[in-house]
Amino acid sequence: MKTTQCEKYCFLISLVIIGFTSVAHATTQYRISGLGTAQGFVSSTAIGINNQGNTVASSGDPFDGLSRGFYNLEGSVATDIPFLPGYFYNWAVAINDNNLIAVDNRVTVDTGYDVSIYNIDTNTSTVLGSGIANDINNSGIVLGRSSNDMTLFSTSGNTVVNEFGSYAFAEGYALNNNGAFTGFVKGGTSGGTQAFFYINNTITELGTLPNAGRSFGRGINDLNQVVGSAETYIVNTLYNKAFFWENGVMSDLGTLVGHDTAAAVDINNLGQIIGSSGKKSSGQSTFFIHENGVMMSLEDQIINSAGWYLSGLKAINDAGLIIGHGHYNGQKQAFLLTPLVSGDIAPHTAPDGLVNVGDLLLLTRMVLGLMTYTNDELISADLNNNATLDSGDIVLMLQLLVTP
Repeated sequence: MKTTQCEKYCFLISLVIIGFTSVAHATTQYRISGLGTAQGFVSSTAIGINNQGNTVASSGDPFDGLSRGFYNLEGSVATDIPFLPGYFYNWAVAINDNNLIAVDNRVTVDTGYDVSIYNIDTNTSTVLGSGIANDINNSGIVLGRSSNDMTLFSTSGNTVVNEFGSYAFAEGYALNNNGAFTGFVKGGTSGGTQAFFYINNTITELGTLPNAGRSFGRGINDLNQVVGSAETYIVNTLYNKAFFWENGVMSDLGTLVGHDTAAAVDINNLGQIIGSSGKKSSGQSTFFIHENGVMMSLEDQIINSAGWYLSGLKAINDAGLIIGHGHYNGQKQAFLLTPLVSGDIAPHTAPDGLVNVGDLLLLTRMVLGLMTYTNDELISADLNNNATLDSGDIVLMLQLLVTP
C-alpha cells in the first residue's frame, strides 16, 4: 500500500505524542568569522563588542604608534575610525551600547596619548583629555589613567579617583553601567598585588584564592560580579587560577579536564564567563566558556574552524557573541564567534535567532525528505545529537516550543 504524505505527517505527530517526555539537550555550536583589518594593514587585534553585536578592533602596534582602530556593524566589513585633526595614529579601546567608542590617540610615535570618544552614528569625535582609556560604559564614562592617576573621563569633565591615591599603583580594567569597576592595586592591605572592586567611592580589595598570591580583576557585569585570575607557585612554576567574585566571596572556577592553569577575562549579564585553560607541562592552551557551573572548550564547538588558531579572547556580550583574536592561515586577525541557536533553522538558510512553529514545519519537511538541509541546519536542528535529522528531533523541537 502506498503511503501518502498526510499519513507520514500523522505518523510523525504520533511519534511526537509518544515521545513527548524525552529530554532535549544540545551543545551550543559557534560560527567563526574574521573581522578584517584597518585599511593598509595585514593583521588585527580584537578589542570589544556591544549588545547589538557591533565590534571594535585595531590594527598595528599601539606602542610604536603605527596603529589604527576600526569597527564592524553586526559583523559587516571593517570601517576605519577617523583620525583626530592633526593626529596620525589611534587605537580603539572599547564600545558601548550607544555606539560610542573609547579611543586612544597619538600625534606621533614620540608623543603621549589623548583620550577621545568616537560616535559611529554621527561620525564625530570628542577629545576628553590626555591619558589612556581602558573601558567605556553606556553613560559615556571612560575608565582610564591620566598622569598615572586612576581617572574617569567624560564630556562633562574628568575626575581623578582619589581613593586610589594611597596605593603604590592601581589600574582599572573593566567598568560596568552602575559606575563600578575592577582591576588591581599594588601595596594594599596584604602588601602585595590584588584585585579590587570599586563602587560609590569605596574600594574593596578582593583578596585571593586559597594557596594563591597576586590576583587581578579582568571583567565585571552589571550585577557587580567580577572575574579574573589569581597566581600560585608550585615548585617555582607559576600557575593561574580563574576566579569568580560576588558579594565578598571569591570562588575557583577550575580548569578544563586535564589542565592545571586557567584565567577568566570577561562575564556578561547572564553569568557566562570566558577565559583560557591550559596545561603547564605541555604548553597546551585552549579557551573556555563557563555557564551554569560547567566549563566547556570553545574550540570544540566551532563548526568552521579550519585554518584558524585561537590565541586570545576579549569580551562576551549578553547575546553570547564572543570577540577574540587568533591566526587565520598564519595571519593574526580579530574574529567573532556567533552562537547557533539550537532548533533555529527558519527561514531556510537565513535563521532569525528564534525557535517557533516555522522551525518545526521546516524540520518536518526535512525529515520527510521533501527538502534538503545545509550543514548549519543539521547542527542546529539535530537535537538528539545522532548526526541526522529524524522524528526524534521533531519531538524535542516541539518540547522546546512548549517549554516556558
